[in-house]
Amino acid sequence: MKRLAILAVVLVVMAATNPPRSDYVLWAKDKVMERSTSGLESSLVSLFGNPLISSTTTSKDLYFGTIFTTYYGDREITTLGVMNIFIPLK
Repeated sequence: MKRLAILAVVLVVMAATNPPRSDYVLWAKDKVMERSTSGLESSLVSLFGNPLISSTTTSKDLYFGTIFTTYYGDREITTLGVMNIFIPLK
């Protein structure tokens, strides 16, 4: 019974901290800016990153986490959002 109560608490915390799409977009933009190689690229990402990432991202809500898939050219970037953190999957 104690294990069931602990599991219930963990699931409630996970559901309450399921990150929204807007948090993912900000996180993804920061990651792109970290990897940018020039000032111009950083400036463009800073200006257009949010709407571009948002428009090329789909999400699947799993109640206790969300899978975000961003299409970047011919690449597909899949990220798990859980407990207000993002874990790149591929």
